[in-house]
Amino acid sequence: MAETLATTVDRILRRLKRPEKEDEAIDEVNAAIELATITGNFAFDLVEGTVVLDGTVYAQSLVLATAFPRFRKMKYFRPASYTRYVDQMDPSRIFDDNGRECTDKYYIAGLNIVFKLTEYQTSAYYGYYTYPAILSLDADTHWMLDRMQACIRNLALAPLFAGIGNDAESARMQAMGMAQLLAHINDKRDGVANS
Repeated sequence: MAETLATTVDRILRRLKRPEKEDEAIDEVNAAIELATITGNFAFDLVEGTVVLDGTVYAQSLVLATAFPRFRKMKYFRPASYTRYVDQMDPSRIFDDNGRECTDKYYIAGLNIVFKLTEYQTSAYYGYYTYPAILSLDADTHWMLDRMQACIRNLALAPLFAGIGNDAESARMQAMGMAQLLAHINDKRDGVANS
């Protein structure tokens, strides 16, 4: 059975011995999951798929929120008929040193991914990392609550202990949580076999 946010918060409150801190505990669990997500580049947070392109133009832009829900960062982007990935570029380097517009590159501009290709394409393959959804007590779960229970609990407990004036326990929880997070990154980051 999957670990839920409610179960995790209950365990945290029993350890903290402060049941009135439920709302803060929920916030801290969400914060711990977000910290682990942006630190880890975990294979479990990678979304892969295909996106439809306009096959009549070379330059296009896609709205990140529509094409890539909860987008955090791109891992790869490859037009369907290409045998190579399109490289990400700095938007300030759209033109090369000779004044020619760079092609077969993409960049993130505001809330869009922008690219110019050398061939018309009707679709592209992508892989991107997501931000975690904000969990609520309504039976929400996240893969980290199952596979990284102690790490997430310790990272959530650290600021809670600090908030009640127990700095020693806060420091201990933070140190344990970060050590566990580094171990999980080594085990589960994208590219590690058998994640």
